Amino acid sequence: MLTTIFKRSKVEISEIRHNGAKLLVYNVDKGAVMPDIQYMIGKKVEVFANGIIYSGELIEVSDVEVYLKGSMQWLSLPASAVSEIRLAESE
Repeated sequence: MLTTIFKRSKVEISEIRHNGAKLLVYNVDKGAVMPDIQYMIGKKVEVFANGIIYSGELIEVSDVEVYLKGSMQWLSLPASAVSEIRLAESE
C-alpha cells in the first residue's frame, strides 16, 4: 500500500509498507533541493559515517557538516564522511 506522507509543489514522499518493512519513495521534480534531508530535520535519524552508525535528532545539514543532537551530546560530522542518512526505526 502506497501512502503519501509529505507533499509540496516539487516534492512528494510516499511510504510503502510490506511484511513489516517500510520503504520511503521520493518523487522529486527537477529543481528541488535535497527534499529527503529537509524532511528529516528535527526527526530521529541514523547517520552512517566512516563505518560507524550515529543516532540522534537531525538538527542541520550543510555542505561541510552534519549536526545531530544525541542522547547525551551534540555531534558534528564532516559531510564528506557521511554515506547515508535515514530515519530511525522508531520514526
